[in-house]
Amino acid sequence: MAIARAGIGRKFQVPRIFAELTVAENMTVPLLAGSNPYALMTRQAPGAEIGALLRRVRLEGRRDTPAGRLSHGEKQWLEIAMVAARAPRLMLLDEPTAGNPLTVESSCPHGVGASCPPGFPLSRSMTQSDAVWHGTTVLSVRRGGKVVMAGDGQVTMGATVVKSNANKIRRLGAGDILAGFAGATADAFTLFERLEAKLERHPGQLARACVELAKDWRTDRYLRRLEALMAVADGRVSLVVSGSGDVLEPEDGIIGIGSGGPFALSAARALAAAGETDAEAIARRAMAIAAEICIYTNDRVVLESLESR
Repeated sequence: MAIARAGIGRKFQVPRIFAELTVAENMTVPLLAGSNPYALMTRQAPGAEIGALLRRVRLEGRRDTPAGRLSHGEKQWLEIAMVAARAPRLMLLDEPTAGNPLTVESSCPHGVGASCPPGFPLSRSMTQSDAVWHGTTVLSVRRGGKVVMAGDGQVTMGATVVKSNANKIRRLGAGDILAGFAGATADAFTLFERLEAKLERHPGQLARACVELAKDWRTDRYLRRLEALMAVADGRVSLVVSGSGDVLEPEDGIIGIGSGGPFALSAARALAAAGETDAEAIARRAMAIAAEICIYTNDRVVLESLESR
């Protein structure tokens, strides 16, 4: 409370929002803060002020959407807007750019919302996670009777490249399952071990094993803190597994995750649409394109393949 009274707003790594409320209703909470406990039920925050704040974080079109349905980046921006609504003199941001469509540093100094004055002072808080090693771009392509998974070799620690020849792809089970991970290295090994345990319980059933892992990932007190993505594939199916409980199979058999994932995914889809049928050729060329664009991706690619059935 003393921090808040001193005019300091704090934005934490894990978004603190009300998932059941809409985006606009979430904004009402800080705007009416300080009123009696019944204010939130009996009063309405100024619509114009809510609109101005949501325009600043590009969520105006989602104002009637339940906050729980927002993407991770949108949830981060919603919380930033909620903090800014209190008009703090200083906002402390914990890893503000993670998953966000814009960089906070370039947007917020000019005011996140109408309640924030020009030159709004910000401080990015350095936490233990700044010293975590991260592996980024992983691409999986299923074409021409083969499924391949490729990962670049770069590992970053904060803004520093600490390794350029890392192997981010693992064979699981009896070697007939490929898995790649976008996130912290220690988290990757934890999740690989969990997935292998599920595969031992459900041999030959990759989809079921991934669903069981996703359940644990979403409900386990330790695992649900992990903000990450996994790409897994066997001879029959390719899947993306997320900590939000999603298990998704791409309709075109192409998966891209990590910082350079969207670039590699776009390039792979374009190559496939242009008539390229060799999965390995698509993966190598797409990863090379991603490395030319994404600063967290290099061109030292490790690639594993399986026969597709």
